[in-house]
Amino acid sequence: MESQKNIFVIAISIIVAGLVIGGAVLYNGSQVAKEQKADLTDALPLPPDDTIDMKGHPFIGEEDAPVTIIEVSDFECPFCKTFAIDTMPKLKETYIDTGKVKFVFADFPLPYHPNAQKAAEAALCYKDQGKSYYDIYKKLYEKSDALEVENLKIYAKDLKVDTKKFDTCLDEGKFADQVKASFENVNKVVQESNLTNFGTPAFFVNGKPLIGAQKFDAFQSIIDEELGTATTSTTE
Repeated sequence: MESQKNIFVIAISIIVAGLVIGGAVLYNGSQVAKEQKADLTDALPLPPDDTIDMKGHPFIGEEDAPVTIIEVSDFECPFCKTFAIDTMPKLKETYIDTGKVKFVFADFPLPYHPNAQKAAEAALCYKDQGKSYYDIYKKLYEKSDALEVENLKIYAKDLKVDTKKFDTCLDEGKFADQVKASFENVNKVVQESNLTNFGTPAFFVNGKPLIGAQKFDAFQSIIDEELGTATTSTTE
């Protein structure tokens, strides 16, 4: 009996140690990713062509814009919030609103973020009423420390939705499967592409990966390069 007890204690100790070490690795990895610049694209293998299925994903910008950026994010991810608040507004003003970039939102609610799945569903319920996805995107990141279902309903009400339709959509999980499918699709791409330092937020700029809460100039260098390529290809 005593030996079984000792084995149990050792097992628990190993698990706790693993969680501590794992947390430190994830934290350090996130910090590094946050600080990396645009030349990261030269170091990472590109994902297989056309494996991120954009069908059904919300987007802003012109549908036929020469550059497409796919953002893989989680509404409870602090680094995603940094991007959404600090970088996205200038990116939108400079490239999206001018027709140069189509920006696609791909949900990747991490399992250890308890409210991320429902937050992603709430954003789609909001868009389902013909509203701008970007408005709820901003709101949810501004309130990312309080994304319980009751709060999601308050934020949507503040943005002038039909509250009855919104609440029914969220409570019945109308978009639950779509959000889960987005997670599974992105996860499959990551596994097949060997993106070992993948984390949220992650971006694919015309297929080129850029990992972390990058500043505007990191995006600018890649986008301008892609626009130059696009311009050259149309003039040849």
